[in-house]
Amino acid sequence: MRPIFIFGTGWRCGSTLIQRLLCSHPDVHIWGENRGICDHLQKIKHTLDGMRFLSRQAEHEFGVRHAGAWIAMLNPEPSECLDAIATFLDRYLGVPARTTGKHCWGFKEVRHGWSTVAFLRAVFPLCRCILVVRNPASCLASARATEVEGKTQGLLVEVGGPTAFLRHWRSVASSFARDREPGVMLVRYEDIQERSATFIEELAQFVDVSTCDLSPDVLKTVRRGWLEQTPRLAAVDREALQDPDVWAVAQWFGYVGPGQADTLSGGSLASLGD
Repeated sequence: MRPIFIFGTGWRCGSTLIQRLLCSHPDVHIWGENRGICDHLQKIKHTLDGMRFLSRQAEHEFGVRHAGAWIAMLNPEPSECLDAIATFLDRYLGVPARTTGKHCWGFKEVRHGWSTVAFLRAVFPLCRCILVVRNPASCLASARATEVEGKTQGLLVEVGGPTAFLRHWRSVASSFARDREPGVMLVRYEDIQERSATFIEELAQFVDVSTCDLSPDVLKTVRRGWLEQTPRLAAVDREALQDPDVWAVAQWFGYVGPGQADTLSGGSLASLGD
């Protein structure tokens, strides 16, 4: 199996834009966020790995004494767990995709760092992983736009405020700041905007599909969540963006520093989407 996984550096980074673009292909279906279920799958794998010594000891004794052995900790080899997880994910995500006539499946998530990328690459050695990063100031401005008076308190309240939002961005982004590896593609949201045709070609080549089967019209449709509000930065957001630790990571991806947040106002914010 060769599923496609999209990992974003937190919320409002553009992962949905790539999800929508891939879903425009007639044979690709990328599911949305699943609240980080791979965290639980990784914990299962870690638990079973930790039982390896006791399980093998019990297996050896069982081979000698059979039912007379002490087999309280007898378990299958941990390697079986990876196959079981692959079967679970294919049954949960792959089968429903195939019932719609699409044979290539995957999901996008904004809660996972590199450890989950490595985990899924172990489960599906042929998978393709797309890492999406975006200027943290733009991400925060987009998140602030999910707050609409009288309708919803928005995403930032849900995740603990702008400082917690940026802390998550920094955590995930720092894990992505590494040399390129086979089967992994790093994408900057800004590059999608600035050279969309080239990006579509590179993406198609990476996931091994025809460029003409990915609709460029998707990139022309700016989405800003279900409320479609214009991105903005509040004073508390600009204050949170002064954190040097955030920009120490951001600079690895070519984002210049907290002063860049001061340029995000008016028309520049109005142009941001997804």
